[in-house]
This record gives sequence, structure tokens and C-alpha cells, in this order.
Amino acid sequence: VQTLFGRKNHTPEIGAKGPRAGFAWRAAINAPIQGTAADIIRRAMIRVPQAISSLPATMLLQVHDELLFEVSEEAVEPVIAAVRTVMEGACDPAVHLSVPLTVDAGTGANWAAAHQDWQRQGPQPRMALIEAVLLGVCNALAGGQAVSV
Repeated sequence: VQTLFGRKNHTPEIGAKGPRAGFAWRAAINAPIQGTAADIIRRAMIRVPQAISSLPATMLLQVHDELLFEVSEEAVEPVIAAVRTVMEGACDPAVHLSVPLTVDAGTGANWAAAHQDWQRQGPQPRMALIEAVLLGVCNALAGGQAVSV
């Protein structure tokens, strides 16, 4: 099986008997969806550093479909805008999706607060193959606030 980007995932045990075959079938069904999500976040991670290079922000880590940033308070909105643009266009030009990717954002003094801020905004109606969520955390020591994009 392969992702929308053409990355292949081999499942040689799909012809096996017993529980191994069941696992291989589930993996084969899941791989195109989860693998495509991984490809999208990876493409975004490669592009984000250039998009925020002129801003006082640092990408810290990735957790599933989220990116975590440390951002100076004055740069919160520009970072959200830049990262949102990169994330929503992460598939281009390799793959055209028939539904748009949407990016949600939240802010807070730490990751948990930024995530709660994002959740507090409530679910937005969306038609997306992958829910792309970015989290950014502002530098709390410098009086910053966290950003969840």
C-alpha cells in the first residue's frame, strides 16, 4: 500500500494465517491514511523554518499532527499566520486534495494551556482529510504567551 505521496508501506504478512494476518490487514488499511498525515506534517516541518526565519520563534517538537513552538509575545500573530499558510499548503504541489486542510491555533503560557485555548474555541465545521493542528508556545519566562496554531 502507499500514501497519497507515493511512499510505500510493505505488509508481507498479509497472506499469513492467524493473528498476524489480521494485524497486517489493519496495517494495510490504516497506512494510506496515517502515512499521508505523516507525509503532510513532515513536508510542513521542512518548510516552517524558512517561513519563520525572520521572526523570534523556534520550532521545538512535533507530536502527531501538532507542531510546538517557542515564540516571543510580540510575534505570536505573525507566527500563527506564517505557520498556518505553510501547513495549509503542505501538500502543494505534489498532491492536490479535493478538500482543504484547515489549521487551528491556540495560545498559552505552556503546551497544556495552548492546547486548552485551542479546544475552548470549539470545533469548527471542516471538511479535511487530515486535521492539521499546530501548537506554539511563547516564552513564558519573558512574559510571553503560548501560541497554538
